Amino acid sequence: MTLETVTVAPAAQIPGASITPPSIAPYQGTTAKLLQGHCGQPDYTILDGPTALWVPVVGCISSKSECCPTPMTSDTKPDAPLQTKSTGESQNKPNGNTGGRRAAFPVSALPKQGEITGCPQDYHTVTLSDGTACCPSSYWLWSTQVGGQVPCYSSLNKALVPPPMPDTLAYGEARTSVSGTNSRNVGISGTITPAPLSRPTASTNSKPTSAVVNIAFALRYDLAPKEEPALKSGAKIGIGVGAAAGGVMILVIIMIFIKRRTSRKRSKIGGYEEASVSQRFSSQVDMSRVAHEPAGVARTHGGVKYAGVSTKAVDP
Repeated sequence: MTLETVTVAPAAQIPGASITPPSIAPYQGTTAKLLQGHCGQPDYTILDGPTALWVPVVGCISSKSECCPTPMTSDTKPDAPLQTKSTGESQNKPNGNTGGRRAAFPVSALPKQGEITGCPQDYHTVTLSDGTACCPSSYWLWSTQVGGQVPCYSSLNKALVPPPMPDTLAYGEARTSVSGTNSRNVGISGTITPAPLSRPTASTNSKPTSAVVNIAFALRYDLAPKEEPALKSGAKIGIGVGAAAGGVMILVIIMIFIKRRTSRKRSKIGGYEEASVSQRFSSQVDMSRVAHEPAGVARTHGGVKYAGVSTKAVDP
């Protein structure tokens, strides 16, 4: 970023704009371009800090509310743009009007209006640490905060010759400070709030004043988070069918489990019956179920013992 010392002149001695820029159509949404006509030309605005910076800004500033995608508020009335020319066109002569008032970064009228739902046609998306935002085509995110937010920037082919800075901006009633933080919940960036200071005297040194001449900045517009779409009817039907099928499968599994458990109990009962017979009659009971030959029967008659008749066949 190239800085040059800028001339500070009494506000009353700075001539006003000789040409009124033509009106442009209000921004109509993502199907339209935002940086039309004079909105695409860099105009200077004051950013206060250790050094009072005179910064060229493309698009939305307080002096060009028609270049903003959402309604803006400002504590000052709009001024004519602080138009500039490149060194080749102006031959090192500044052009434009400061009007003795600041042309600071504006603030959205409502916090939610600081977010847009889609990028304009002449913008593209850039990635933030906490979301997505829009920068003009060929613009990218700056590395640090400028004017309360991390803005978009682009290098210029030719250096600009800045107009004089009004003394009321450099060290007067309308001096501004870059208070505020870069937050998605505070509209479009932080604000540049007025901080009235006394004019410098012989014993008071004013801040150094410098102008950026080789880079143009632009406001970054955060994209509103996308709302999760509600489930379609087809998805709801699918969920219902899936739940019903899952319930049926669970019932089938439970029935199979009960059936197997019952069959196991029955098999155990049969084993207990066989074991109980053996336990009742001790181990001497012959469980082979094979018919055995009965023992011979002896009888006595008149003191004489007779053998019983054998049931075996006698070989001849």
